[in-house]
Amino acid sequence: MPVPAYEAMQAEGPLRDKLGEILLSGVSTRKYERVVPEMATSCGISKSSVSRQFKAVTDQSPMMYFTRRRIAKAAELMLQPGARIKEVARLMGYDNPFSFSRQFKAVTGLSPRLWLLRQADAGVLRGS
Repeated sequence: MPVPAYEAMQAEGPLRDKLGEILLSGVSTRKYERVVPEMATSCGISKSSVSRQFKAVTDQSPMMYFTRRRIAKAAELMLQPGARIKEVARLMGYDNPFSFSRQFKAVTGLSPRLWLLRQADAGVLRGS
């Protein structure tokens, strides 16, 4: 009998651990297109059910979740001494730095450069 994704994500146990592993793997490897199908297979339900139930649990679509996680990781990397925005964008899978900047601003409300300036003003930058 299939386990609904919502229940699987809420319940303790190996299935929840597997779903968490799939999510983190997708974020860390930038293989987002594989995550929803893997979760669907693990839960024995359709991809659309996974997406719908994922949104019910997290209040965001899987793609928005990945985008936000990706930008959060990029922000973390940008705080490292000597980090360059263009290089961070590439490391996070953005071939075009302008695309990265647009996505970063959509998530944070600030361009990467302005975000970094604000972090420097707040004394958050490492090595500054």
